Amino acid sequence: MKTLKFYSFYGKSFISKIIKFWTRSNISHIAIGLEKPWGYQLIEAWKNKKNKFKVNWQFTNLNNHKKGTSYDVWELEVSDGMYDFCMTQYESYAFYNLPYDWKAVFGFLFKTKNENKKGRTCSEGAITPILIYKNINSIIDSSKINPQDFLNLISMLGAKKVSSGRV
Repeated sequence: MKTLKFYSFYGKSFISKIIKFWTRSNISHIAIGLEKPWGYQLIEAWKNKKNKFKVNWQFTNLNNHKKGTSYDVWELEVSDGMYDFCMTQYESYAFYNLPYDWKAVFGFLFKTKNENKKGRTCSEGAITPILIYKNINSIIDSSKINPQDFLNLISMLGAKKVSSGRV
């Protein structure tokens, strides 16, 4: 058995406040935790360093978040095979700088089917490999998953909140 680690953020930015308002949740963002000691802590959809208006999946650190931002750390025990499958998917998002799926955000805000097949929102990207591995991706539309939905789903799969912190 291995452990997938996820971070849920209580963001403070303007976009975070909009997401929290529309989803009626205090959670605004999800990131994947890394266990590898190679200088990065997270894989997440984040602002591009060269173009602040562009968001893509990348390897990042907690200190990229606004100082004072609160977060919780969640752990989900999975088989070695599921861990390897999910981490390969997550790492490929960052390696290939997968774009953020702004269309899906509008979809879950306005309850419409609207997504960019080439991109992923934070919660969509975090849940998709889990749904595929569990063979339930045809039942649950990952493009409709917001950060709170993500936490609800992984909790149903046995995930536990193991710690909290502040950037």
